[in-house]
Amino acid sequence: MTSRHLDCDNWQDAKESIMLKYDKNGDGKIDGSKVGGFVDEYMSTLHKQQSLANVTKTQSKVIYITVIMIILLSVSNLGTAFLAANLAKDIRIIDGRMVSNDGTKSAITTRRSVKA
Repeated sequence: MTSRHLDCDNWQDAKESIMLKYDKNGDGKIDGSKVGGFVDEYMSTLHKQQSLANVTKTQSKVIYITVIMIILLSVSNLGTAFLAANLAKDIRIIDGRMVSNDGTKSAITTRRSVKA
């Protein structure tokens, strides 16, 4: 059964359709056993809505956790890339001097190359 908005023209048709659905013996009257069908369907609908609400809450939590993990992993990846680039450098600038990164901190100089 679909839950659509019914305008005034469709209201009478929808009402008759529902009445025919629960009027099992076709006498056109609603008695206690037929009301039980209404109640059963209503309770079933409430249970389905409750289950759907729980699923929606769970899915929202999973999405939030996933987004947080993606952000954390992105920042971690960016940090690792900067660290790798920094460690791969052969030279550093200390006090305005270019020094080697081999632990000696000796200044790097340039010399003329004379080919004979």
